[in-house]
Amino acid sequence: MQLAIVQTVVKVRMRAFAASLHFMASNLFGMALAPLIIGMLNDFFSARYGTQAIRYSMLTVVPVSMLSGFGLILGARFIRGDIKTALKEGIEERPAASLERA
Repeated sequence: MQLAIVQTVVKVRMRAFAASLHFMASNLFGMALAPLIIGMLNDFFSARYGTQAIRYSMLTVVPVSMLSGFGLILGARFIRGDIKTALKEGIEERPAASLERA
């Protein structure tokens, strides 16, 4: 769904770059930094909780996910306006592009 929104809002000539930036950010935070942070929290909690430290390290994911969901909800308020702006700019660009080709 997020990629569909990115593709809708971004201008046609910038869609590939926007998609690659979206995938890079998602992979960087989701697959690279998240396990590192969980491991660091596990090391931090192991002195206090011992073998149960991984449980508390993984529980930190819940509030972070809730915060990111809240951020997505806040950002969703602007999607309709952004799509209307993107469509308006796309319509205005089309006649100029068709004149260049002729």
